[in-house]
Amino acid sequence: MTKLKSLLLIVFLTISFSGFGQAMWILIFGDKLSTEKLHSGITVSAAGVDLYGFQNAKMAPNWAIGGFMDLSIFKKKSLVFSLDFTFKTPLGARNMDNFLDDIINDSINLVKESVVLNNTAFSLPLYFKYKTKYAAFGAGIQMTLIYKSTFKYTAQTDDKKTIRISKGVNKKLNKFDIGPFVMFEFYLKPSNHLASMRLGMRYFYGLLQPVKNEKGIHNATLMATLCIPIGGKKTMIKEEQE
Repeated sequence: MTKLKSLLLIVFLTISFSGFGQAMWILIFGDKLSTEKLHSGITVSAAGVDLYGFQNAKMAPNWAIGGFMDLSIFKKKSLVFSLDFTFKTPLGARNMDNFLDDIINDSINLVKESVVLNNTAFSLPLYFKYKTKYAAFGAGIQMTLIYKSTFKYTAQTDDKKTIRISKGVNKKLNKFDIGPFVMFEFYLKPSNHLASMRLGMRYFYGLLQPVKNEKGIHNATLMATLCIPIGGKKTMIKEEQE
């Protein structure tokens, strides 16, 4: 199992860092990357993140940015292979009281306002989706690699002074996670086929243990996403003619 996780981690690191470059290529050269069978673009998402199984944890709002690629490699054009390479993927939750430890001096009377764990990760969902004229449904797997983790505490003293504490807690977390990924998207201009802008939802549920020494806890991310294809008019015209 350890060897398998190490192999998956190596593969994921390779794809993630190349994926970051791909996202930059899409932003700069997207017009040349899109062809009749390949459509690429950028994604911007409003996200809600949670840690299922962690006592008192609640969903926290966040945002994500990245890119996507749709590959029409099957004879049946309604079946598409897709991947996302989101280099700013949020994870974590609110009400993470157990992360306080000795951060706060017990002798100070505080009115607690906010206890948030903010994790930022590379993510790579690989999935197949079935496309109809107006929408698409997909499922696959997602790998995530946390590269930044910050615990943020905000409180007020009795005399209304605000205390803000921010602390890196990478050592408390396992960096790698993998799990099922499902998605739905609605095409805003169906006549453009895969070159259409889309609105959609994406959901990830991690299978591995994200917090060290804490069993029964799982990462979860729900994202409302705007996908903006970047492709030339020639590509769109060819799609329409088909």
